[in-house]
Amino acid sequence: EPTMMASSSRPMVQPQQPNKTQRPKRKHSADLSLFTRFLLVLLGATLSIIWYMIAMAEMATTQQHRASFFNQASDCSTKSYYRGPSKSYTTNNNPSRKQLLRQVHSTDELMQPYHLLTIAIDSRHSCPDLCTFVHPLLPSWVRYRQLHFNSEVDLAEILKDDHGHVIVVARTNIVNIANWAVARRTNHTNTTSSDGVPTTGLFHNADERFHKGEIVDVYDKFDYVLRQYYQRDEDGKFHGYTLHALGNYTCGTKQQSLPLSETESGPRWGIHYVPLNAHTVDVQLLHHATSNYPTSLRPTNCSFIGRADVKRSKHERENMKIAVEEHGAELNCTVTYTGAFATGNSKFEYFNYDISQAKIGLSPRGSAIETHRLTELLRMGSVPAIVAEDYLFATFKSVPGIIAEDWPGVVQSMKKYLAEEREVLAANQIGAGTNMSKLEMLSREGTKFYRDLEACMMADMDFILKGAFGLLSG
Repeated sequence: EPTMMASSSRPMVQPQQPNKTQRPKRKHSADLSLFTRFLLVLLGATLSIIWYMIAMAEMATTQQHRASFFNQASDCSTKSYYRGPSKSYTTNNNPSRKQLLRQVHSTDELMQPYHLLTIAIDSRHSCPDLCTFVHPLLPSWVRYRQLHFNSEVDLAEILKDDHGHVIVVARTNIVNIANWAVARRTNHTNTTSSDGVPTTGLFHNADERFHKGEIVDVYDKFDYVLRQYYQRDEDGKFHGYTLHALGNYTCGTKQQSLPLSETESGPRWGIHYVPLNAHTVDVQLLHHATSNYPTSLRPTNCSFIGRADVKRSKHERENMKIAVEEHGAELNCTVTYTGAFATGNSKFEYFNYDISQAKIGLSPRGSAIETHRLTELLRMGSVPAIVAEDYLFATFKSVPGIIAEDWPGVVQSMKKYLAEEREVLAANQIGAGTNMSKLEMLSREGTKFYRDLEACMMADMDFILKGAFGLLSG
């Protein structure tokens, strides 16, 4: 009875048989799942291809921008990199672009052949810890060493077995050094050595007084001469020689034909004037040329820090002081006189406060016609204010700056530039403009000029050394 009751109240459920009509439905779902997965895979592949195409397009754009940057690196873009007699070393690339590419694509450069060079420095008068030397201008295919000597006898002993190329850095004793260079060449030709004839270049360092006795008929005994300080006689010559600024051979409009013929006076690979670099190439100067602070935002109109009693240019500095003080309130210049050369503020303060905070930098003569101050101003974006000298117009392009025949003229020009900048800034504020003042343009031109000058000098040095090493033919 209990069983019957349960059965009546809760009917027994029979096991359900599989429905044959549902089987095709499951198969259809499986097919749909496979199709969906196929679509997802196809979509993923399509997205990957699109991403790859976008990446390639961005890479191409980056290459175009970089190429555009290289092409705009120098005014020398239409000049030949080498203008020597050898066609094998001729290319249409400008020197600045070539130097930039050399830094970016340097893998092959590590494996290229090289040539050894010795830089021999006369310890007696050549101030190796202060003066500008030639090694920053050397090309990548040169491996150099520096050594010091105390006399010509010492030099001959040190280099008695060296038949390679030597650059002698010296301030005086040039006659004796020239005679050593001749003897070095003569002694080698009298031997049966298979080495090439040794060549010698001269870097006439800090010749502030243009000592004629160490120049005339002396420079001819070297294969080439680099010298600091530029001078031009009334006939346009330099003691009878042709003197060109280094960099003009590559980037100048009037090139000297090199090598010189046997009928021309002077060393075979020319005499080249090397402009002074900064007195100390400090870390503060190692920045991009376009990163200097705008002149419109600099708090000081003009500045000067240096000696007031330089014997060889004392009167000029007095004239500068008088001309500036006559317009003191209007010019707002900061002038500081020190007791000795390269003293006063620290290098950090000098570069970051005295120079980079001034729109204009006063640049009078120093112990010589040219001073290190000019380059320091150019590199820090402070517009040089300077009395006209021949060396300012000797380089491939005239030095950008405020230049006049005397200090009263310089001061008058400074006032005009400062007034024009105030007018431009006032007009920009009224009309929300972005016009650039002439003073700001001079500042930018100055930093670009020095950047291009370095590239042009390196290109010239490359060519001169190829000639001295005997690597040019034709």
